[in-house]
Amino acid sequence: DVNAGGLGDQQPFADTDLYNYDRDFWMYNSLWNVHYNDIINLNTAILQIENFMEFANEQGFARGEQYIAEIKVLRAWFHLNLARTWSDVFIITSNQPEEELAQGVASKEEVMQFISDQMDEAIPDLPDLRPNQRTDLPGGVTRYTAYAIKALAQQELQNYQGVADATGAIISSGRFSLYPDFYQLFKKPGELSDESLLEIQYSDYGNETGEAFYHLYAPFGPQNWDPARENAEGGWGFYEPSIKFIEFMLARDETIRLETS
Repeated sequence: DVNAGGLGDQQPFADTDLYNYDRDFWMYNSLWNVHYNDIINLNTAILQIENFMEFANEQGFARGEQYIAEIKVLRAWFHLNLARTWSDVFIITSNQPEEELAQGVASKEEVMQFISDQMDEAIPDLPDLRPNQRTDLPGGVTRYTAYAIKALAQQELQNYQGVADATGAIISSGRFSLYPDFYQLFKKPGELSDESLLEIQYSDYGNETGEAFYHLYAPFGPQNWDPARENAEGGWGFYEPSIKFIEFMLARDETIRLETS
């Protein structure tokens, strides 16, 4: 429900929304390469953890199972993005994928079923916590992250009872609640809220000055705009709400999400 961009910058982004593809557009190749590179790195991490588990005690073995389950969730997220973009893609579960590549691509439905099955495998080994309750990795993967990704896969399969079952497990846990101030939800006050199902943490490394590792917000701001707030600036004009979204909100007399999205 947003304009993906390209109305003023990176025109092929907007063309993609209209199913007009430019095979030379850098974004397609970048997304493909980056996601599959991450998938192969995750597969390597699983193999390394399994090597440690051969020599671990009972507690260490259980921790290894949890780490592998977390990796499966992240790997599923990447496969989900790829299949949503290209439909038929490769399912890669090794770090030497020559044989898997030779077998050809899987259908979108096969990828989604793979994701759903992987989440069923991972859920029992994941912490029964909200992501913000994890003290070792605040915001990190829990079993409810896996339920959410399973729900997304089931949605793509149009198995709406499967969606209801997965989301129902999240709701019936009683652990989650909507953040009371939607305007602040995706700003600092809403970080690690009881609504969040996964958060990637960025860091200033504990220093007031110097190098920082943070998300680039420039794409989100409107173009040709002089903000009143100090240190704010205009952006690339990506991700503005679509007319469809605006009309939907107006039709239901919704103001908070319309004005603050």
